[in-house]
This record gives sequence, structure tokens and C-alpha cells, in this order.
Amino acid sequence: TSAPLASQERHAGIELNKAEETLKKIQETPIRLGKEDSKNKQIEKQWEIEQAVDMRDHLKMQFEQKSKRREQVKTAVREMGVIHHPINLKSGALQTADGTEERFNEQFKIIHECAEAANLSEPSINRIEKAQRAFGAIVMYLRYFFVVYAAFVEGLRLSIEQEKFFNEVVFPLSYLKMIWRRLPKKDKEQHKMLMQELEVRMRDEPWPEELKQGLMKKGKEMAETFQRSSSCVEGRNGMLSLNYHRFHRLNARSLQVLTIVHNFDVRRSDGTTAAERFFEAKHENLFESLVANVRIPGKPQQQQHDMQKRLLGREKRRVA
Repeated sequence: TSAPLASQERHAGIELNKAEETLKKIQETPIRLGKEDSKNKQIEKQWEIEQAVDMRDHLKMQFEQKSKRREQVKTAVREMGVIHHPINLKSGALQTADGTEERFNEQFKIIHECAEAANLSEPSINRIEKAQRAFGAIVMYLRYFFVVYAAFVEGLRLSIEQEKFFNEVVFPLSYLKMIWRRLPKKDKEQHKMLMQELEVRMRDEPWPEELKQGLMKKGKEMAETFQRSSSCVEGRNGMLSLNYHRFHRLNARSLQVLTIVHNFDVRRSDGTTAAERFFEAKHENLFESLVANVRIPGKPQQQQHDMQKRLLGREKRRVA
């Protein structure tokens, strides 16, 4: 919608500027007064000015409507990015899949109404509907995530108070810290108060410090489970697609090898691999283990590259 709506706003702005120039030109044009028709000329000029003012006001109203329409769609699209989180970034409370779907539908309703009012083309409407179907898949993923979240919290065997503390403070704080470095400066200013409030509640709760650290570790683990399709993720997917494009299709063996390398060799800044974080135990170095356990083939037989010897051998075989 951005291109056609911006085009309509730009066109309305050009027409408004033309109308204002026409009005200014009429107002500044002097009347040549004569003895007979001076009054008629004044009435005619006044009528022209009124017509130009009406046209200017009409075009100004159209420009403001189109500008407001484009801004509404832009705000709705931006709001969808704010909605797509397991917590409400304004209050820090856990969201639900149904609540998220309802908020998505509210934004799509605004976009559809603006698109119909702007009389956008059929391809533009089709693209909006296609995007709405994609958000249906996002809602399905949110339902799956909250099921996993409920099972994860139940597996921690917490008391009622501790579970409430985990839901209201630990997980929101862990998730906010995880996404903090990716937030724009403007968004950080908006969510700074929520971050400080959660940190104060974390510090003031009368739980042992060891328990708090353990819960924060589990909260971070759960926060990292939520995969949000951001520009970073799509950029990574695009790079992988480009790297493996020459293979056209990776077979099962290649995929298994890449999975092993990712789980046992790719390390984060803290020096841990995915397998170490999952099993909470150290493991041997992947490639050193391969060198120690895989049988390396021996050198191939030395081949004869002397052409004279090769021809002599061929002659002997022919004679025999």
C-alpha cells in the first residue's frame, strides 16, 4: 500500500500547490477601472476569488485525507511489529494467541478500510490479503509457543508464588533484555521505564539470590525459544540460500552434517555450543574427536607418468 498511497498524496499536494498559486495570481492581478464597467469588474474578480478559494479548500481537504490515510496505514503496519512478541511491550504482561490475533485483525481492518477509501487496485488488495494469511501462520506459531511455555513452566516445579513471579517478572525481563540490543533508540526510550520497573521488582522480591539467578537462567532459555522472523533472521536465511544455491537441494546426509556442526562447533560469545547449553555439560572438541576416531585413507599407489615407459608396456602387451 505504501507506494500507491504515497503517490496519491503526492499528486494531491501538487494540485493543491497549483490551486494556491492560481488564487494568489487572481488576488494580485489589478483591476483596470473604467468609468462604465468598474463595478462589474470588481464583482467578477470577487466571484473568481471565491471560486479559487473553494477549489483550494476542496483540494486541501483531499490532501489532508490522503495524508491521514497513508499515515494510518503506516502506523498500523508498525503496530503489527510491536504486537508480534510473547509479552506486551507496554505493560510487560504475557500475551495470549487469541489476544494477539484480535490485535492483528484490528490493524488489518484499518488497512482494508484505507485501501477501499483510496480505491486501490486489485493487485494491491490481493497483496494485503496474502499478508493477512501469513499473519495467520504467525498466530498458529504463537499458540504453539504458549503451549511449550506452559509445559516448560510446569516442568520447573515452582510454587504458586514463584510461578507468578516467573510469569510477571522473570520471563518479561529476560525477553526484554534479549531483544534490547536490537531495538532502535526511539523504542528503547519508550520501553526504558518498563525495563527499570522489572529490574526493581526483581531486586526487591524476598527470594534468595541463588533462586533468582536460577530463574533468570531459565527465563533466558525460554526467551531464546521464541523465534521472531526479523530482518536479521530473513537476512540469515537469504545468505544460506545463496551459499547452498549451487546444490539445488541438500540431501539428508548433508543436512545432518550441517546440523552436527551447528550444534557441536558453532559457539556464542560466552564460548558455549548449542549442545552444551541443552545438556548443561561440556563435550569434546568436534574436529579433534573426528581426527582421533575416523580412519584416514592411506596414500594412493604411485602412478607411472613416464610416457616412454607407458608406450613400452603397451607394446609388450600387444606382442604377448
